[in-house]
Amino acid sequence: MEILQREWEYFLLLCEAGSMTKAAELLGLQQAALSKSIKKLEESIDKKLFVRLGRGVKPTEYGLLIEKELRSLQDIWQSRMKEGLSHIESLAGAYSLAIHPTIAISSISKSFAKVLEPHPNLKLDLIFSTSREALKKVVAHEVDLAVVVKPEQHPELVIKPLHKEKVFLYQGSKLKTDTEEIIYYHPDMVTLGQVLKKYQNWRKVPVANYEVLAHIGQRAKGLTLLPEPVAERVGGLKPVGKGVGEVPLALIYRYDRLKTAGFEYLKESIYRELKVP
Repeated sequence: MEILQREWEYFLLLCEAGSMTKAAELLGLQQAALSKSIKKLEESIDKKLFVRLGRGVKPTEYGLLIEKELRSLQDIWQSRMKEGLSHIESLAGAYSLAIHPTIAISSISKSFAKVLEPHPNLKLDLIFSTSREALKKVVAHEVDLAVVVKPEQHPELVIKPLHKEKVFLYQGSKLKTDTEEIIYYHPDMVTLGQVLKKYQNWRKVPVANYEVLAHIGQRAKGLTLLPEPVAERVGGLKPVGKGVGEVPLALIYRYDRLKTAGFEYLKESIYRELKVP
């Protein structure tokens, strides 16, 4: 049974007006068109909805029952719409941010509480993943925002550059022995290629966790490739020579993401806190 929403609106207005002529005028329709719509409703449910009373019409008992149910549905709809609009317009709701855990420690952890604590109805879930996975999650509508390393341009994404983390080769600050020709590194680091090319004859030892890598570097006789924030946080490391590269960070989100008040607040707050002038 197919019933058009427009025709039920005509039905409700006719119940209020009590007259085909008056209802047609209010709707801007010909009376014949209104009569046809009401007849279509009656045929679709196989019930009489109105009886004629002189120059007017009156809902049948069945028509009164349907009117009551439709009014109730209208009230529920309007109430939920108000709640929905209130949610959209207020600093409330649950959102998600994908970020590499090492980047989260050196960046978002400093401002996470500051951003959320003033707004008890606002929730931000941190989804820990690699930058490559985070970008895919944003594109697939699985997360709302992401902080990623050197994102590739994508037609569905807004990419807002944040800051760059410098990368150095480090050695243990307490070691007094000569450096051995060994490079300890994270296999996912974006500046890796140029460093390994320069030290192509050195032994290479991958360690796929930055925190563990930094602690190994404190005691290693070789050199350890690390982002500056990680080395400073762990301590016990000193840079060798000049920086060997930079890791650019960016905030990304879909351009068609619904711009609710909560989303806009989180987006601007994260950008402001992580952006370095």
